[in-house]
Amino acid sequence: MSVVDSQLQALKECYSRVQTLRSLPQSLLTMLKQREQRGTTIPWLPSLSVKYEELKGIEETIKSERVQEALRAAEVSGKADGNVGLNIRRKQRRQALPETPKPDGESEGQRETQEEEEDGLKADELVDYVRGFNKEHAYRLHIWRPTRSEDWERTVVRFWIKDVVTAYVTLGEADDRRLVVETIVCFGPRERGTPYGESEYQVYRAMSEELAGLGALGLRRATSVLGSYATMFVSAECRCKRVIDGGIPAICRSWDRKWQARHKTC
Repeated sequence: MSVVDSQLQALKECYSRVQTLRSLPQSLLTMLKQREQRGTTIPWLPSLSVKYEELKGIEETIKSERVQEALRAAEVSGKADGNVGLNIRRKQRRQALPETPKPDGESEGQRETQEEEEDGLKADELVDYVRGFNKEHAYRLHIWRPTRSEDWERTVVRFWIKDVVTAYVTLGEADDRRLVVETIVCFGPRERGTPYGESEYQVYRAMSEELAGLGALGLRRATSVLGSYATMFVSAECRCKRVIDGGIPAICRSWDRKWQARHKTC
């Protein structure tokens, strides 16, 4: 293996490990910040111990001499040829998008059109998509703009269901300008949230973690799954027949012709 091939392999492996950060619970990052501010007096939750070890492993990978050498070489190469590293990252993200399952049911509760299921929405189509979405649905989608005191350069849309949830969906672009979801952060409908914040309520933090675990999504797919939470505080889960379990509604989602809801413990 040549030196260049070895460096590319090191960067790909590092990139793959960094991508797993999306699945880490936001509560872990909150705990890290608190421990930095107050020392080590705040005990770890047992459920976070394994995730913390994963985070330490990613840090060690990034700091390793093999990865650092590859990053230095990539920086030099990027200055010479227009930053090919960014293009590699975007191509990898595009290839990671899963094939969207197509529903075949025709009932009102199950049917979702092919257009809604396709994830080919591009950046220059965003405004028209938002307008059309708001005409067709009871819940609302808005393009979020930061205030003067906030520094946030990413494209963000705010998804809102009255009395249920407000979600901030941060978007990136693939090589062909197709929009891909980078993060979804959920808040209570009356909380004052931001795309980079965290809800004060356990149920919405758990929702954010669940959505992060769904993998790569396009904007249409993201609004589809967010819409499935419209009745989460009133509808019983299909298996246990309970609305609330352990203080949390059925926030977990899986696809089977439509979005299926379940509790974490079911």
